[in-house]
Amino acid sequence: MPSILKTSDSPILKVRDLRVRFNLAHHSLEAIRGVSFDVRRGEALGIVGESGSGKSQTMMAMLGLLAANGVASGEVWLEDRQILGIRERDLNTIRGNRMAVVFQDPMSSLNPYLRIEKQMTETLRLHKGMSVASARKRALEMLEAVKIPGARQRIRCYPHEFSGGMRQRVMIAMALLCEPAVLVADEPTTALDVTVQAQIIYLLDDLRRDFNTAIILITHDMGVVAGLCERVLVMYGGRVIEKGQAEDLFYRSHHPYTAALLNAMPKVDEACGERLKVIPGSPPDLQHLPSGCPFAPRCEYVMARCLEEEPGLETVTGDHARACFYDGLGG
Repeated sequence: MPSILKTSDSPILKVRDLRVRFNLAHHSLEAIRGVSFDVRRGEALGIVGESGSGKSQTMMAMLGLLAANGVASGEVWLEDRQILGIRERDLNTIRGNRMAVVFQDPMSSLNPYLRIEKQMTETLRLHKGMSVASARKRALEMLEAVKIPGARQRIRCYPHEFSGGMRQRVMIAMALLCEPAVLVADEPTTALDVTVQAQIIYLLDDLRRDFNTAIILITHDMGVVAGLCERVLVMYGGRVIEKGQAEDLFYRSHHPYTAALLNAMPKVDEACGERLKVIPGSPPDLQHLPSGCPFAPRCEYVMARCLEEEPGLETVTGDHARACFYDGLGG
């Protein structure tokens, strides 16, 4: 587990009852169902779950980046300012400045026709009003901070001249240029080999300490969460089904889905040839959620009540909470 960084008591980001609905041709689909959480300055929060659980749509709603047919409701408070649903012009002063994002595919996020220097300095000139010389100096400092070798020469390169891991470092440098209060990293290690994955996680951990930036890490990989995050939200079927301190959740998970995710992780001490554990079935179709608990069709502890009633998120101990009727886990 990562060592704890001293954080401020008051949240830098507060999300309350966030809901996202997509209007389709003949009906609507509720993709996010009442998500709430806080993030403090200097803290790393992990949001985990399988594809389709609602992780990325939560982030897109916070940043005002939903598809045209998406509608978000609830509240998102950034530094005591309610930003959900504000004008696009006002959002543009926040995105990339006070709240930045690192997407999982840097090659599609970086402009292939522009040198890295141009892409980085434009951000600083737009949000900070810097001169070309000052912006270039700041861009070089950030490339060095993310450990790009030969930054003074590499800043003149195009994205295709970097490896996948180096492009991800460039994306992180760009996201941190304006020293944002919150950095959202959406699957930042996907498609990278395990050595580079570890380097990116260590880098994010170092940078949040250096800049005291809050990090929201969105991932399906519990191992990545263990390397960086202090608190974790587990999402399933568009809602939070368990949350708590990372160490407590990893060693005393109280929801069968969380336990199943942890059991599905490869372990270096497993006997040679032992098959990986899998979660049977598939995540629910959000257009046709089952009645009761959405995890019930895949749960080995399912009871009759689970098929009829959806459990609410209830406190287990401290800030550890779970949405489950079964009491046999977490001992």
